[in-house]
Amino acid sequence: MSQHFISRADAESNFLDAAAYLAESIPAGESHGSAIATVVPQYLEKGKVDLAAELANTVDDPFTRDRLLIAVAGKCAEIDDDEYGLQLVETIEDPGFKAQGYERIGFAKADKGEFEKAGDIAAMMMHPDSVLARIAVKKAADGDVNGAMETIGEIEFPRDAVTALNTIAVASIKTETNERAIELLLAAESKAAEIEHDEERIRSYAEIGNLLIDTGDKGKAFQVYENARSDAEELGSTHRDNLLAQVAIGILHTGSVDHADRTLDSISDKTQIASVVLAFARDHWQKDEKDEAYEALEEAYAVLLSQHENETRESRAKFVVMTAVAVQFAGFEKCERAVEIADTIPDETHKTNALSQIAQLAASQGLYQIAEHAAGEIDSELDRMITTVLMGRAASNSGDTEKSAELLSGASDAIAKLSEPTMRHSAFIELSRAYFETGDQNNGILTFEKALGALMEVRNSTFQVSGLSDVSKLSGEFGLEMTDAHREMLKSVVGY
Repeated sequence: MSQHFISRADAESNFLDAAAYLAESIPAGESHGSAIATVVPQYLEKGKVDLAAELANTVDDPFTRDRLLIAVAGKCAEIDDDEYGLQLVETIEDPGFKAQGYERIGFAKADKGEFEKAGDIAAMMMHPDSVLARIAVKKAADGDVNGAMETIGEIEFPRDAVTALNTIAVASIKTETNERAIELLLAAESKAAEIEHDEERIRSYAEIGNLLIDTGDKGKAFQVYENARSDAEELGSTHRDNLLAQVAIGILHTGSVDHADRTLDSISDKTQIASVVLAFARDHWQKDEKDEAYEALEEAYAVLLSQHENETRESRAKFVVMTAVAVQFAGFEKCERAVEIADTIPDETHKTNALSQIAQLAASQGLYQIAEHAAGEIDSELDRMITTVLMGRAASNSGDTEKSAELLSGASDAIAKLSEPTMRHSAFIELSRAYFETGDQNNGILTFEKALGALMEVRNSTFQVSGLSDVSKLSGEFGLEMTDAHREMLKSVVGY
């Protein structure tokens, strides 16, 4: 690419500018769009909307470009450059993305309390209800309850009205004005009943029920869940069991165990059955019924094991529940059993996720041998190293600074032996962050330099962009200064 919006001089003296310079240099295509999408959000955080827009417009892929322009337009509205934001939205050809752009600007204006401007944006939209809902929420937050309710009355689509009422109710719950919250939630229930789309209506009921539980009025919550259950049982879609599982868990949280059991009996998908039984296990644990909690967890796992491949509607959903069951055993102080279950997860990504979480939980409980065993079961070298770093952070958070230092030091030695510089860079970035967060400034800086050193060995420009972006975030977050040695490194990178 002949033209650069980032000057060579800036690229040689700033990590983010170096990343953007390299991103601009990547030939047009998917990699170029991905690289630009990596740096634009950081420029928006700095308020550099003009540069962010210029970079976004270099992307050929309309999907990526439009998403970036929407983000830029929203930032423009946040810093009161509304005219430029609207100009950017007007350049978007896709009607759906254009609507999202107007919505983002409307949200920004509503959040700033600029209701007239937000209303003007809503008037430009074919479906303005989401912006009206945001205006209502902000009015309520500002103490204008009557104004909020009037605005909600202008909303045509019930789902958006429900969203607004629920959001305002959440604020009331946080301030412990539960009577007001209950009034709002009952109004939301009435609006939810008007939703024509069955699945959307049931989900709305479930959300309202959850919030009613938070108010302490479990009786009203139960009635809302009963409405949801009745509607869900009539569904003929593939989402029926998923929704019934949500309802069963909600009913359980109201304290109506028998009704939750009866709802569970209506579910045929074993993945969803297991998710409900997992909720029963957690409920037992909260009641200090530990033996019953363990039994329920084992039952949930057994249900998943009994689900044959031809019965599985969605493998990913099944793996998510298996991961949750494995990790919950660790949460219930059964870390060895947790590792055993995690090892049986067929999908490598979910297995790694489970083992990593178990290792961290075990470390937080002081069970370091089990934690190291769990980490050792992870096949990916990079994931194994990062898990060890997270174990060190967990040990620090639980007050064991000596073990934390030992784990982080061991991770540093192991990371240094990784053959791939991309892996070393990524792992050293995580380790540096862990050192800074645990208060070890010296090792944080030393490890930061090691991450940079590994990045200098990388010759893949796409990874260089993401790597420099990570370096920029880390240096900004912890106030690291640009040194002459860093500038020499950047000269080498941008000159490659």
